[in-house]
Amino acid sequence: MLALALVYVLFFKKDKKEELDKMDNKRQQPRPQPPSQQGDAAPTLVLFHAEWCPHCKDMMGDWDIVEKQLAGKVRVLKFESKEQDMAKHGVKGFPTIRFYAQGLGTNFTEYNGPRTADNLIKFALQGGQ
Repeated sequence: MLALALVYVLFFKKDKKEELDKMDNKRQQPRPQPPSQQGDAAPTLVLFHAEWCPHCKDMMGDWDIVEKQLAGKVRVLKFESKEQDMAKHGVKGFPTIRFYAQGLGTNFTEYNGPRTADNLIKFALQGGQ
């Protein structure tokens, strides 16, 4: 009986502790900063989205492709917007996609085309045109 208790403590308790540590690490990751709080001159494509938005959910697969295809060419950010962020950034609906040619916090071009990976990549590589 003592041997079984020892096996439980050595193996199962350790696994649970590792799981809890992983969960704590996820909780402690910093929240992405709103675009106006970051600042350098890198061309940046930003998706303002909300978890509850069905249109946002529909386009996440395409957005993942955009992130991979534009890596090293254009900075791509995804910002989960809350109600207070919407007013601050002038976001009126979700998803909102903007291209900041001169970096965040500068003038932007809002994207109004089809929300497909190919179209978004083309938009970003053409400088928001």
